[in-house]
Amino acid sequence: MQKLSKYAAALLLLAGWDAGAKDLTILVVGQSLSANSGGHRYSEPVKNLYQIDLQGRRVPAKDPLLWASGDGGSLWMPLGRKMLQAGLADSVTFMPIGKGGTSLENWLTPGSYVNGKMYRALDVAAQQKIKFDYVFFLQGSSDVGTPMKDYASRFYTLHHIIQGRLKQSGSDPAWIVARHTRCGDLFDPEVVAVQYAIGRRDNRKHYFVGPDINPVGMQYRRDRCHLNRAGQEKVADMWLHSLQEVMRRQQK
Repeated sequence: MQKLSKYAAALLLLAGWDAGAKDLTILVVGQSLSANSGGHRYSEPVKNLYQIDLQGRRVPAKDPLLWASGDGGSLWMPLGRKMLQAGLADSVTFMPIGKGGTSLENWLTPGSYVNGKMYRALDVAAQQKIKFDYVFFLQGSSDVGTPMKDYASRFYTLHHIIQGRLKQSGSDPAWIVARHTRCGDLFDPEVVAVQYAIGRRDNRKHYFVGPDINPVGMQYRRDRCHLNRAGQEKVADMWLHSLQEVMRRQQK
């Protein structure tokens, strides 16, 4: 990435960011919005934007991203580009392992496809000693109607599994938890409230509040649920803003 000007670096320092070199690696967990469900494929590689391939190697990123389900586009290609342009990192690497239509119970059920994929991905990360800086969590519409206590319990169980495996490769990433249940006519304010409470749970040291995807209008959605190109760009901006806030808080 082109070096920051002295003026740009000063602005970043005033905002509370370290303008020095930084390579960010991010695991993405969730359902279809976290995977390759977007209406536009970003197929042109972006300099210094990478993904983890099925063997655990860092390779140039392009849609559809390798571990995630679906054959469309992602949020993470435009987000990575925006992170690099904003000077938040010198390189960005994503490993999205999301699967469309999955509830938290699916992720925790031995023998389910997504449970097996999760363990394969975590094994690869441990074997290759991949160190993650963040986990982005974007899930919820498949849990509409789930009691609040059950949703919270399943989330923390999933967190315990993933975080325990990641520690084997020496990483203890912070989790940024999005608020999401909106898909067509589906919406569950109680699940959203739990997602928000999780993000605020430990005084901004380990969990952080992510973007609220629910208000994103139908003009940004290709099928009343998943995002079109304008929606992919808009929600990437929302993630960028959340990440900037998290980085400010981490500097305090």
